[in-house]
Amino acid sequence: MSKTIIILIISTALFNSSLIGQPRAGGFQPPDFDAEKAAGIVIYDYEKVVKKLKVKDETKAKDIAQAIYEYNIKMDEMVMENGVTLQNLEDEFQRNVQIAIQNRDRSKMNGVKNEIQQTIPPIRMKTNQEQEKLDEAMKSILDEKQFDKWVKYQKSQRSSEFERQIN
Repeated sequence: MSKTIIILIISTALFNSSLIGQPRAGGFQPPDFDAEKAAGIVIYDYEKVVKKLKVKDETKAKDIAQAIYEYNIKMDEMVMENGVTLQNLEDEFQRNVQIAIQNRDRSKMNGVKNEIQQTIPPIRMKTNQEQEKLDEAMKSILDEKQFDKWVKYQKSQRSSEFERQIN
């Protein structure tokens, strides 16, 4: 019986020490918001893409690099064109999150959510058009198996937690 009590005490102590440093149940973790990701602005690293798609042919690799380079230029232009707007959205989002946490009132987030839903879709439409152009270029360069890998890689790069929250 004393062994059982000792084991119970040790296991309780270990359990409690493992909880140290973890957030309390019910603790609020503020959501992250990346306006560029929400707008679909993604810059691809052609070396990573070539490696991920396992492209061995030098000509294909150069064609992929060229297509990604042209796409990245368009994304850079969109960042330059919309950078201030996107940064203002992020700043306002962070301010409203802090106010909502302090006041324990989520209704403060409705205004910024509406603003995001009005600002992001036009930018996203432009990024989607550029993404479609890149996809067409990639489709002409890659074989079917590589193109399927490209689509999966692209989705993993473009996914955004916040996008799921606002839609």
